Amino acid sequence: MLKIPQHKRFNQLPEHIQDQLQPLPVYQIKFVIAGGTFLLLDAFVLIPLLFPYMKAFLYVILPLLAGISIWAIWLLCKKVEDIELDSVLFSGYLGVVGAISYFLMGLKYSYIGGIQSPIYYIVMCVLFLATVYFSILQQYKKYDSIEKRPKKNTPAWQYTLVRVSVPVGYIIAQYIMGLSPTLVLVVMTIVWYGFSYLFIWILAKSFHKYFFIKENIHLVYFVNKKLGRKARGAD
Repeated sequence: MLKIPQHKRFNQLPEHIQDQLQPLPVYQIKFVIAGGTFLLLDAFVLIPLLFPYMKAFLYVILPLLAGISIWAIWLLCKKVEDIELDSVLFSGYLGVVGAISYFLMGLKYSYIGGIQSPIYYIVMCVLFLATVYFSILQQYKKYDSIEKRPKKNTPAWQYTLVRVSVPVGYIIAQYIMGLSPTLVLVVMTIVWYGFSYLFIWILAKSFHKYFFIKENIHLVYFVNKKLGRKARGAD
């Protein structure tokens, strides 16, 4: 994790570094927590999770949704100025829950669509983990220098390949295995995998932001001055 020298001032840093050192605006925090949890997760996942009912997926996803929802309610009950840093960490875990939940929903609909080969599910899990790894790596590389233009960047095509690998892997499986699920199942499966990647990006971005802020807390502005002092270890 990049540690910015103590003598550097915020306004001396490039724009992308400044952005990564800023928590969410206080007027957005509760909207992001509520919308991300109760709309993008609970509302979109719960009904497809229950109907059709499949015990294995229910037992994995439901506790994740319950845990993140309880945490969200707890944060929403607090003053927004007191959760500036907590909301960044929450977003990271929201990304974890969303990525896993939507990915498992993709596997569920793959199974409903008729794919039963263990090889397919092993390959998809490997692609999912690779996507998580490269997304996190991308965040570290993006913020590994305070130079305006880093000297060396990982070729963009590598990340593009990872981003499309999961849905494309599913489409290829349809042809290789000679399966013929309905078009609705195919579309829904690709949608689940697409949402999974969105949440992978959220987890990678949010966790890096949280630890980046913690590492360079002297450059971070909090609306709640007490929170800033506490984060710096002054209390």
